[in-house]
Amino acid sequence: LPNKPIPEAYKVFALCEHGYTFSFIYISRAELFSGQDLLYEGPGNLHLSPTSRVVLQLALALPYQQYQFTPFCDNCFSNIPLFQALWYYQIAACGTVRPNSAEYPPILKVNKRNSHLPWGTVSGVLPEGRQVLAVIWQDKTLVRLLTTAY
Repeated sequence: LPNKPIPEAYKVFALCEHGYTFSFIYISRAELFSGQDLLYEGPGNLHLSPTSRVVLQLALALPYQQYQFTPFCDNCFSNIPLFQALWYYQIAACGTVRPNSAEYPPILKVNKRNSHLPWGTVSGVLPEGRQVLAVIWQDKTLVRLLTTAY
């Protein structure tokens, strides 16, 4: 914000459930989260954005070796490389997605405004080499989601 007296801002990413915060990471412009301490050791060449690395870091703070978790993300965080990385660590994930997110299948890029799909139409695809299911569903508007909990 140009008129702020101090040109400093923080973003806080938090892992929450039922009003409780389990873990959080804060980022400032001066100290960006690099994720250098977070090494993805899974198969495949996954290029995670800085935001996806934050989500993965928060998810790995969970006791996922003892319990099963399914984080739900909104469309700001959901993308196929992130969900694939979570799947590698046996953490299921689900969330709405934007059609321009990383590796979103071109076959499901239906124009939301001009979609003439009948109500209740469901279509899904597994991108090649990934365990992430991409689904579209025609409700009142077109709903797009990704999941590894299938």
